[in-house]
Amino acid sequence: MEPDAASRVQSSSDSRLVALGLERLEPEQRAMLVLRDVRAMDYSHIAQALGIAEGTVKSRIFRARAALREILEQLTKSTAADD
Repeated sequence: MEPDAASRVQSSSDSRLVALGLERLEPEQRAMLVLRDVRAMDYSHIAQALGIAEGTVKSRIFRARAALREILEQLTKSTAADD
C-alpha cells in the first residue's frame, strides 16, 4: 500500500474510532466537545450559550476529554484483542 493510501486508511479508522467514542459519552460531555472542538467556539461563548460560568465550561470540557480518552483506550484494546 502506498504511504498516502496507508495514512488515509489510518485516518479514516481513527475518525471512526473517535465517532464511536463520542457516541458513548454522556450527552452533555459530547455537546461540550462538539461546541469546543468541532464548532471551535471559545469558552466564553459556550458559557453564554449554556448559561453557565466559563470556569464550569473549562472543567466540564476537561472531564469530557478525559472520559473520551478512557473510552478510546478501551475501544483500542478491544479492537486489538479482536485482531
